Amino acid sequence: MIYTIDIPPAFRQDPTQSLHTRCVMCEKELIESNSPYLIEKSYVKPLGMAVYETLFEYAICMDCAVQMRAQMSRESLQRMDSFMAEGLAQDHRQLPDDFEEAAMVDQWLQHCALSGQPIEALTEYQMIAVCQGDQMMVSPDEAHQRMPIVIGGPAIAELTELLSPETREEMDRFRDLLGGVPPEWEALLQGRPVVV
Repeated sequence: MIYTIDIPPAFRQDPTQSLHTRCVMCEKELIESNSPYLIEKSYVKPLGMAVYETLFEYAICMDCAVQMRAQMSRESLQRMDSFMAEGLAQDHRQLPDDFEEAAMVDQWLQHCALSGQPIEALTEYQMIAVCQGDQMMVSPDEAHQRMPIVIGGPAIAELTELLSPETREEMDRFRDLLGGVPPEWEALLQGRPVVV
């Protein structure tokens, strides 16, 4: 089952809290067109700090996400998909009968979906959501990829090791398109996957 809710603040643009309105790649308008798209946000907690900084955030329409996946090597795709499937198979998030959207989504976003680690124990993590128009899809079952999800830094590092050099280069090119990553965090993101 897939539920739809208003896109929560966690998946809105920093610092304005406005909706992502355009695809980062093709500039397609996303809200009025009611197009399906992904939002990904990446966070890091600087050493000795209590709060996270947003490293990057973007929305990408499904057409461009499919094109981006097509640029990855077949080997990398198989490894990435297998890693995600195995990790999400351990994800036991459930929707209660009295589903309360805000409370449930907030709860889901407190732990890495692959390792179960709480985000407060992580120095970095990424959040991913599937949206359509001004709505976010909430999916508790495996058939619909259990969205939204958080992926912690250790899981991202494992995933990165599974990617071919060519796919890592493709990820770096895409991240360059995003721009705005603080120079002190560039090395951290080298070759890291964006989750499309």
